[in-house]
Amino acid sequence: MQTLATSADLEAALAAGVALVFKNSMTCPISAAARREMQALLSRRPDAPLYVLDVHHGARLSHDVVRRTSIAHESPQVILFAGGEPVWHASHYSIRVADIERALDELEREASSVEGQA
Repeated sequence: MQTLATSADLEAALAAGVALVFKNSMTCPISAAARREMQALLSRRPDAPLYVLDVHHGARLSHDVVRRTSIAHESPQVILFAGGEPVWHASHYSIRVADIERALDELEREASSVEGQA
């Protein structure tokens, strides 16, 4: 898990190919539940490309994400990026490790399918 603190951090994460951006508040009980889901994800997939954005300390960066994606800001929120583009997102109590894993698995299947066609 890496912290996003600057626009350069965000650009580097999105350039990595696949990135899960987790926007959360350290003072929100719903965010605490979402953090538990993200910890569960990391325990099952320690190599998950997870980037954390604290919406209080990184308010400007959080708004940059909105501008890039046109996905309304929510907290907590998870946005899955592939090739720098958003492909899946969830917020609040819809943030569940099983759903995130399904979205990651789908991306892997799509990438394998494209590679198999090449």
